[in-house]
Amino acid sequence: MYELGFRLYYLHQNASDKQQGLQLVHRSACRGSADAAALLGKVYWEAIAQKESLPRSYFWFNKAHEWSSGFLRHMTPLRHIATFYLDGTYIKKNDEKFIELNILADSIEAEARKNDAGMRPVDLPVLAAQHRAGIAYILGSAYQAGGPLEAGSPSARVVSLRQDNTAAYKWLQISARAGLIDGMQKLAHLLATDNGSLRDPIAAAGWAYIAQARAISGRAKHLAAIAMQEAVEPLDSQDRAKALALAESFQPQPPKAFDVDLSLDPSP
Repeated sequence: MYELGFRLYYLHQNASDKQQGLQLVHRSACRGSADAAALLGKVYWEAIAQKESLPRSYFWFNKAHEWSSGFLRHMTPLRHIATFYLDGTYIKKNDEKFIELNILADSIEAEARKNDAGMRPVDLPVLAAQHRAGIAYILGSAYQAGGPLEAGSPSARVVSLRQDNTAAYKWLQISARAGLIDGMQKLAHLLATDNGSLRDPIAAAGWAYIAQARAISGRAKHLAAIAMQEAVEPLDSQDRAKALALAESFQPQPPKAFDVDLSLDPSP
């Protein structure tokens, strides 16, 4: 049904054929076809000048993403969902969600290419959880420095984040608690040098000790050494002991999977 609808809609110039094709695609989508849902999302997206088409486009792109389980050919709907967050036209603008979803789409594409040219599904929640520590580090670094992302999805680098140490702290904590040495070093630096309420020299030193204890590669050891120099060396022996006690109680906390919002359900 979907294939016939696709051909009628895209290969025929007659308006009635196109309408019949769209009806077949819609019926196929209502029966759970991810391909049909992706096509409907695209059709409504191309009619974006019509305000009422936005909820329908968002709805069907979400369904295509949900039903496809991460097939390579359905990363385009995921990127369109991200664009809704960037534009803030139909749903609330959220630059962080735009960045998360674009980097996640890149990760799924890379993973899907390994799995029989994308014909096997990717476990989206598992993959998202695996990558969130790295994405959190990218977001935290961007907030700490202010400006565009220095790493991650090229598509996501169109966003420039304002300098915000509070937001940087939130994201760097996620990456550090997950065990990412890069996140620990950046978090230690932030806590040691912040001029406001985030300043916490003992916590900074604690993260430096954790980084030092967990560093294995040469690069990780280098980052840990930077953290030790910045956060630990300025402390006296009593504060170092407090920081070391914090470090000894550390237990990695794997980040949760991304919350891809599929709750909005406008009338299709």
